[in-house]
Amino acid sequence: SLAWRPLGASEYRRVPLRHVGRRVYELALPPLGERLPAIEFHLEAELDGAPRRWPVSERGLDQTIVLADGA
Repeated sequence: SLAWRPLGASEYRRVPLRHVGRRVYELALPPLGERLPAIEFHLEAELDGAPRRWPVSERGLDQTIVLADGA
């Protein structure tokens, strides 16, 4: 699943991934705009019975998406 939250928030929301084929998955992110200009996220999965996280980080850092001006 994808765990996301508004930038700076403490609680994550989770979105399930949909298997498209082979090793391809898709999901729908929340629309970014004036009320939600940025999100941070990470992916969580299980592989061979072990939990996995991306991006890999000892400190649990997330990826960030920011809506640019004029977009």
